[in-house]
Amino acid sequence: MCLLAQGTPSWSSTLAPRSNLSRSHGGCRTTVTSFSFGSFSPVSHAGRSTQGYVTFSCPSAVADVELSAGDAGQFVARRMTADDASRSAIAYNIYLDASHTIVFGDGTEGSSTYVPGANVLTGSFPIYGEIAAAQPLLPAASYSDSVSITVNMVP
Repeated sequence: MCLLAQGTPSWSSTLAPRSNLSRSHGGCRTTVTSFSFGSFSPVSHAGRSTQGYVTFSCPSAVADVELSAGDAGQFVARRMTADDASRSAIAYNIYLDASHTIVFGDGTEGSSTYVPGANVLTGSFPIYGEIAAAQPLLPAASYSDSVSITVNMVP
């Protein structure tokens, strides 16, 4: 028997998992391309990866771009929870590098922000997601998490 878990983080305001989303706030416009893990089978003993892009355009220079910890409240152990009564959870994370070593966050708890460089008003950068291979057996369900992007401009 193979259990499938649909793993898609659901993002707040400026970040969307399944379709392009564009949002303006504080004069900045951010767009995140599709970012979805699709179906995941915990019995396969294989992890799952995905990639997307964050694009920003602001009226003044951008200092950095942050990502919140999500519903788990910690960067090292983000998790998506089932939308059913079980409240089961899948461990996952979002990274700034393809080798999945730099956790995208707010600069605390070992996480890093994206820093675009001096006097940058517009830009784009990749983000990488990974569901860890070692997961407990989970019920088939849709799993989600809510994270927020913050663009900090140079004062």
